[in-house]
Amino acid sequence: MAEAVHKTGNEVLLDTYAQKTAQRLSVAAEAVRNEFKKSSGSRVVDVEESAEVSDSAAPRPSQPESWLLRFLLESDDHVSWIALHLELDWLAHPMVREIVGQRFAAETGGSWPGVASCFPNSRIRSGKT
Repeated sequence: MAEAVHKTGNEVLLDTYAQKTAQRLSVAAEAVRNEFKKSSGSRVVDVEESAEVSDSAAPRPSQPESWLLRFLLESDDHVSWIALHLELDWLAHPMVREIVGQRFAAETGGSWPGVASCFPNSRIRSGKT
């Protein structure tokens, strides 16, 4: 419990759950607070773990941008036309802008192996879309 609550970095939440845990276990709240404090000092947050937390907190792309990504990655039919008519600056989400830019570069450079090659175990390759 202590590890989960410490991840939030919220002292009020930490105290609240210390009290709830103490009540549930029928022990003194101060004893649980002390145990929570012990676990906070013994655990160092890994850099990768903190990056995962920040990634999960990142805003999701808008629905139109999500559909654009899906369209560009599932079909090769109109990528060249879209690349000619779409300015990357029009895309609000930075990750979408990066992926679309890379997809356009792969199309222009002739390095796009095709949808089936990128997703060898997917339903796309097997024709089960």
